[in-house]
Amino acid sequence: MYLNTKNTEESTIIHNYIEYVTSRHSIDDYNIILQQLENESKTLKKSNSKSAFDGLHHIKKKLQILLELSKITYQESYQSQYFNTDKYLDKYLQEIEYKIQSELNKDCRTDNFNTPELKNVFDGNVLLACEYKKKNGTNTVDPTGWWASEKFDGYRCIWTGESFISRNGTAFNVPEWFLKIMPPGISLDGEFWMGRGNFTDCGIFRKKTPIDDEWIDVQYKVFDVPCSLNMPFEKRMSYLQDIIKQRTSYMNTKSVDSIKKCPLVYTEQIKVKSVKHLDKIFTDLVNKGGEGVMIRQSGSFYEGKRSKTLLKYKQFYDAECVITGYKPGTGKYENMLGSFKCNASIRILDKKKNKYIIKKVPITVGGMTDKIRKDYLTTHPINTIITITYNELSNDNYPRHPRYLRIRDDNYL
Repeated sequence: MYLNTKNTEESTIIHNYIEYVTSRHSIDDYNIILQQLENESKTLKKSNSKSAFDGLHHIKKKLQILLELSKITYQESYQSQYFNTDKYLDKYLQEIEYKIQSELNKDCRTDNFNTPELKNVFDGNVLLACEYKKKNGTNTVDPTGWWASEKFDGYRCIWTGESFISRNGTAFNVPEWFLKIMPPGISLDGEFWMGRGNFTDCGIFRKKTPIDDEWIDVQYKVFDVPCSLNMPFEKRMSYLQDIIKQRTSYMNTKSVDSIKKCPLVYTEQIKVKSVKHLDKIFTDLVNKGGEGVMIRQSGSFYEGKRSKTLLKYKQFYDAECVITGYKPGTGKYENMLGSFKCNASIRILDKKKNKYIIKKVPITVGGMTDKIRKDYLTTHPINTIITITYNELSNDNYPRHPRYLRIRDDNYL
């Protein structure tokens, strides 16, 4: 089946219609088969199968869209024998699925804004990135032809189609007005973001009761559509832009408290022309206070796992550490904290087993502000989890030049 339908009867009807469309020699009969299928749908509805699909109007709309698409593409496709191979037929049907989904979501939640019918369509598996740079500083791939976007320093979150969750499944509590803007029944992958250099303000995302005023400047930077597994990256981005455009337009036609700007924001994608081009993109973003760059392989699909089709290009490597003790300061730091004693979790390649493992290594971490050095006993008690950055790993897999970055107080998410 090529259409994302959850019901056997509906899927069969639409699939049979597609097969009919691709085998006919004349367009004149399309309206006849459309009427026949509508009658079949009515029969199913009368036989207690109403719960099996979204209703007659929904399937009818899909069939009408198919009809219009078929009128546009049929003559040219048939004359050029477009359907001679399964490969081209698959491509044609995927195009139809994409256009149908786009059409059906143009009016998502427009008729029921105050009491939306939400539905979880997220399967729980998140796409995770690998590193662009190897430990020795060389590149893992030639990024030419890939897509680059800013790596946001916020909280990764998934819109499931009915609620927001972290990549580990922890619920985010958001204001009601924020929820109303989201598209129902469509899963999105993105990041709650407060702007460059404002990660410390992201603590509002952990509150059990959200405060409306604190969310006014929050942006949900969306960079993927997990529910569209069969679409290549470029198609998903086009689909995503359609969704955001529709939701922005819809928000502007409704009274959503005092919100003046839609928090749903598309993540800009730049086609990489060369290694130097990517390095320039990276340098420009870092100089502006950005954390780094994410790159996506052209034509790649959304995989619910760590994938080499998604790479992160950061200024430094980072790692999580648990504070185990303190080293007193000397000189200008006398009577203050000198450094944290930590156990760092480092991801390394076990060459014997040919897989990555997490190794715990003891290190000391510097680079804190004077305020932290003065208040560390209160702000950074033993067992606090922090994030460090480092340049590379030594031959025995110890981080070189580890530096304090921040408290990782979202680690439980």
